[in-house]
Amino acid sequence: MYDVTTVNDLILDIILELPKPLKPESALIPLRIERQPGGSSNFLIMASRLGLKVKAVGCVGNDISGDTIRNALVKENIDVESVIVKKGLTKACLVLTYKGRKSFISLFDRETVFLKPEDIREDMFNTRALYFSGYSLARISSRYENEAVYKAFRICRDRGIDIFFDVSPLVNLIPVEEIKEILESIKICFLNINELKLIEKHIGKPIEKLKSEGILVVKMGERGAQVHYNDKIIEEETIARKPIDTTGAGDVFNAGFIYGFMRKKDIKYSLKLANIIGALKVEKLGGGLNLPSREEIKKFISLE
Repeated sequence: MYDVTTVNDLILDIILELPKPLKPESALIPLRIERQPGGSSNFLIMASRLGLKVKAVGCVGNDISGDTIRNALVKENIDVESVIVKKGLTKACLVLTYKGRKSFISLFDRETVFLKPEDIREDMFNTRALYFSGYSLARISSRYENEAVYKAFRICRDRGIDIFFDVSPLVNLIPVEEIKEILESIKICFLNINELKLIEKHIGKPIEKLKSEGILVVKMGERGAQVHYNDKIIEEETIARKPIDTTGAGDVFNAGFIYGFMRKKDIKYSLKLANIIGALKVEKLGGGLNLPSREEIKKFISLE
């Protein structure tokens, strides 16, 4: 049995570190270029490096980007048996970064492949927990993708599998009734301050219930992070680091916290570990295979 299975959001990041901010009609030569697995791959790789047994459910195209993602995941001891290779292009994202600040450009077109409901089978989820992101549910991409992820969520919920959910900045593009159903069913919810305010304004009750009956993790950037648990608030200050690229920092933070939870560590330890990993990540360009190693992390905190 797997510790955590992710569904969807397999994407290739193309990261360009710029020498100065990009302006209209300007021409720049990037300082560095990285092509790395992004999206849920960042969570998977970090969770695997920490020691969790993880699996990916999703799809990629039959192109070099799809091969790059699958090969990287296999190299990191991640099960890709349920990653379907479809005829077409793998989802990609262009990331422009300058002194730790970034902009994203999604590279999807009519040839891009998406996960569909019929791709999802119950036997894919021999797992203790399911992890997915609100990016996959937002009504901006293929509706088939939304339905596929929702199907996976319901399969796992109905089987009593723990659900871990990262809200994402696109929560306002997820139907209210859908987000309510998810929030009422999850064990751990990850979001930032802006996302929390948005949910409290438009949804309310489920998020208050989660604070007392589940685990609500609020990422506050330079102010650190806090966890609402059993009607208590546990806080951890951020670790000062000079940021190069924050791409994937939230994903590895989540992986660190979930590792602590799955290993039955206390909330304070899990939050501290998550903060350490997030801080180490921002010093590196790109995610994927460039994420912090287990050895780097152990210099700051003990691991099993």
